[in-house]
Amino acid sequence: MPILSPCQRAEHLLVTVDTHSGALQCSVPQYDVPLMPELQASLNGDHSRLVPLINELRYWMTMRRFEKTLQPLPATPHERLPLIFPPDHPLAKLNPHRMFVKLHRHPNVMLVVELSQKEHSPCEIDCTFYLTVVKPSTLEDEPQQADDEQEIPKMYLKVITFIEFDSFVMTHGPFTSVDDPRVSGKRKCAGPVKEGRRSKCPAYFLPELAHVVALCDERVPFVTLAQELTKRDIAHQGLQVRGKRNSCQQGKLV
Repeated sequence: MPILSPCQRAEHLLVTVDTHSGALQCSVPQYDVPLMPELQASLNGDHSRLVPLINELRYWMTMRRFEKTLQPLPATPHERLPLIFPPDHPLAKLNPHRMFVKLHRHPNVMLVVELSQKEHSPCEIDCTFYLTVVKPSTLEDEPQQADDEQEIPKMYLKVITFIEFDSFVMTHGPFTSVDDPRVSGKRKCAGPVKEGRRSKCPAYFLPELAHVVALCDERVPFVTLAQELTKRDIAHQGLQVRGKRNSCQQGKLV
């Protein structure tokens, strides 16, 4: 049974029957899934938990795709980070299924990626990207842990800036036709592939994620330079996008 769309054969959820006991057994050949014991128990007992567990498996597999996609890029995905933000911060209202992507070249900048299932197509996962600027911080009132940790303060990341990206603008150039039905609408992390057509990228590769990470890695220095010029009262035209051949773009500070 395919869990995501598109889905490799090795990522299918396989359900077999134990010939000795008659119990149902399940596995995903590509991964060693920690949820599998609970999923197997639900198949043989309480079926009411089956759908929520399959949904959790779907998110878990998408996060593994995050890791594979970012392997060749200067970025590292994290499922959890010690962040500090107010209770009413927009970050607190995001879906609990999210990933944090730290950029190696910009320690104070990271991406927050919110994952959500499509209402009428649960096998498809939508991604919403947020650019976040953080600052290392400590909590002086943090309770002491073990004796060997008393002299080492626990570091946190205080959220300074939190900006949502427009998925369409981030993944398309300035010359994209907005009337083209093929490119209009929200992009998906794992979109469907027409029957009989082979995808250009492996199913586990998320091109939108790779594009956004590479774009941030390239443009952040220009944004920082523009902020520094503004502080020094040096006139500039800000960060602009310059079109090139083959629809390639690059940042330019004028």
